[in-house]
Amino acid sequence: MITFRKISKSNYQEIADLNVGKPNEKYIVNNSKTLLKAFFNDKLHYVKAIYLNQKAIGLIYFFPDRNGGIWISRFMIDSKFQGKGYGNQAFKIILNRIIKTYSPKKIELDSSNPIAVKMYQKHGFKINNQARGKKYYQKYQKYLMQYKINY
Repeated sequence: MITFRKISKSNYQEIADLNVGKPNEKYIVNNSKTLLKAFFNDKLHYVKAIYLNQKAIGLIYFFPDRNGGIWISRFMIDSKFQGKGYGNQAFKIILNRIIKTYSPKKIELDSSNPIAVKMYQKHGFKINNQARGKKYYQKYQKYLMQYKINY
């Protein structure tokens, strides 16, 4: 069963040691950097460990943006648990929680990882091919992806 847990002194090292593995490591920063960024930003930032039963398998980090949306900054699954459906399952749960809890106008993220882009598209994200998305790609070499919510 997939659950999300607070990151504390007792599980910090376990989460920091998770690794996306090759070739994905070139697309995502390590969890220690993500945790530092999340913990030293304002309290609206949400960072949780993703667990499969009692085993840490990943991390999710997101926060509200200025325009009534949510920005997913990091989503990662440890290399030992990739390709088994856990990432898809966890991402679906977190999307539903974001929508239910925050009622955002949209959810955005970026990625240059072809495997991740495909997974995000499977969950309803679209690559922004408008001027903003093209400008974003030119600047960061990442696709700006959006999930539009219809209430």
